[in-house]
Amino acid sequence: GAPFIVMERLPGNSLADLIAQGPVPQEHVRKMLDDVLSALSTAHSAGILHRDIKPANILFTTGGDAQVADFGLAKGPDTHRTDTGQIMGTMAYMSPQRLAGNPATVADDVYAVGVVGWEALTGRRAFPEENLVALANAITENPPPPGSVLRPDVDPQLSAIVDRAMARDAMRRFARADVMRAELANTGGDPVTGPIPIVRG
Repeated sequence: GAPFIVMERLPGNSLADLIAQGPVPQEHVRKMLDDVLSALSTAHSAGILHRDIKPANILFTTGGDAQVADFGLAKGPDTHRTDTGQIMGTMAYMSPQRLAGNPATVADDVYAVGVVGWEALTGRRAFPEENLVALANAITENPPPPGSVLRPDVDPQLSAIVDRAMARDAMRRFARADVMRAELANTGGDPVTGPIPIVRG
């Protein structure tokens, strides 16, 4: 198999374990996002979508590298639907477009990376809603505030990249994982990505 397809449970904790302890230091978040986007770039260029990026699927090696688990396992909306908790756990990282029943695209994986980044920076769930209707509503209508509101100490560029990745409008996200990764690496100067204005309906 290709090197980026990791099926076995890796050593070390998942990002979910880390977030449970509170906000993750921003340099760790930056590295984690770089590792995840690197894996996704490789997968996407091979025509593989992940479809189930979430903190529980981002595992850390003993060396501190982030690896993405469960590649290719999440083939469609009905995979892993063992119980409501599972649906909720996965649905909380689904883009508005996926919720609307559209086929998965690269933009949906990028969106999920944004949500994961937001949660890592803030130490809390972007969409903590406890029932499916409320959750779907929050994702499509009422996203959380920019990460910078909760973590004003975070580099504004990092925060803006995360916010842009999880924009409701797919056209406002990064076109590809490698574009988002390049933006993350561009730490000098002004962010190419300005903060996303909050639109209040």
